[in-house]
Order: sequence, then C-alpha cells, then structure tokens
Amino acid sequence: MLCYVAAVYVGCRGISGLTAGLFFARILLQQLTTALYEELNYRFLILEGYFHGNKSVWSRLLYAFVSFLVFGAAHVVTGWSTSAFFLSGAIGFTFAVIYLKSGSIVIPMLLHFIYDIPTNMTSYIEWKDASLLASMNSVLEIALAIMFLVSLVILIIDKSTVETKHTAS
Repeated sequence: MLCYVAAVYVGCRGISGLTAGLFFARILLQQLTTALYEELNYRFLILEGYFHGNKSVWSRLLYAFVSFLVFGAAHVVTGWSTSAFFLSGAIGFTFAVIYLKSGSIVIPMLLHFIYDIPTNMTSYIEWKDASLLASMNSVLEIALAIMFLVSLVILIIDKSTVETKHTAS
C-alpha cells in the first residue's frame, strides 16, 4: 500500500479520465463490492471449515494455502501470469491469516478495500517516468514476499504455546 502511495506521490504527473462519478462508481463502489464478495468467497466460505474442525497448525496451513491457490487462480482467469498468481495468492494468504487469527471477516474486507483503492487508481494516473513505476512494482513484489513470509510465521505460531511459555516464566 505504501509503495503505491509513494509511487503516486513521486511519479504522478496528473490524473486523466477520472470524473467524480467514475471515481465514486469505479473506484469506491466497485472496490467495496469486490472486497465484500472476494472476502466472503475466498476467505469466509473456504476457511469456515477450520473453525468447525481440527484447529492444528497443519489445518491452518492447509486452509490458508487453499485460499492462496483459489484467490491466486481467480486473479489470472483472463490470462496466466505466474507473477500475478503468486502476488494475488500472497495477498490472499495474508488476508486468510488475518481471518484465521482474528475470527473476524470484517478486518480482511476492510484491508482488501483499502488495498484495492490505490491499485485501481493507477490506470488513471499519467506517469512522469515509466521506469519509476517499474521500480515501484519491483519494490511491491519484494514487500508482498516479505508480507507472505511474516504471515506464514504468524500462522504457524500457536497462540496457546506462546501463552503457556509466557505464563511459565
């Protein structure tokens, strides 16, 4: 998110073709419904089984990776792109971890909406320098990889084990 904000701030020459009505319909309303729909489908429905079954680390990993695969695949249905699959999958995995750890689907919905706003604004931005956009996309890919790894660690850490170790000391 910060990568996009930084890229827009530094590299934006102007915004073209985005009227107030288009911003309201295409950016705000469409992204709100997208966040609600995708989080209900790719997190709530897929991960709900976890809350009614075995709550082991392996179970959490399985459910989160299924969410990764389905969310990543859904974002490349119009044409395969390994990069888009893994980047979308990493975001989906992180949203899955947030849902599994918090038990609230509202948090991933809100984060998804917030993430989609600058992402979808980029098509209306006139860039000063295309190489800056390419560099920021590379930084974004690295940031998403780090986000995935941090989410994986958070998912693997068993809260009860941490609490037991904390109370024992």
